[in-house]
Parts: sequence; structure tokens; C-alpha cells
Amino acid sequence: MARIRTIKPSFWDDLKVGKLCRDARLTYIGLWTFADDCGVVIGNIFWLKSKIYPTDQIQIQQFEKWIAELEINGYIVSLPGARYLLP
Repeated sequence: MARIRTIKPSFWDDLKVGKLCRDARLTYIGLWTFADDCGVVIGNIFWLKSKIYPTDQIQIQQFEKWIAELEINGYIVSLPGARYLLP
């Protein structure tokens, strides 16, 4: 279930976050809103794209690149059963 989350102002000043492309940062924030209290979110790429960007015309391949960027940089971890963990 989607939750109301708060983004701390320090998020925008974080040097590690600043290395991510803008759209990967926005995707990361979107993942927070659909994660459970343990930080686990459904890892189905089509479901996530439809929830985070419901009105945007974004190619699934581009969305997958943003997810991969988050994973490569340690912001999400893939778990068995198509789920992501937000550390």
C-alpha cells in the first residue's frame, strides 16, 4: 500500500544522490512511496512504471535504466521473487 513519506531537505544536498541522473532520483523517491515499512517494494518493472509515472510517456527500457542506475549505485537491492529492498 502506498504511504505518505517525507523527503528531508538534506536529500538534495547529498553528494552521492547528486551523482544520479535527475530521473533516477525521481524514480527513487517514487519507490519510497510504494515500499512497505521494511523498505520492500514489488519489483515488477511494468507495475512500478505504471505507479510512479502513470501519465508520462516513458519507454520501459528507459525506466529499466533508471532502476539499474539505482541498483548499481547501491540505492536498491534485488531480492528473489521480483522485489526491491531500499537500504
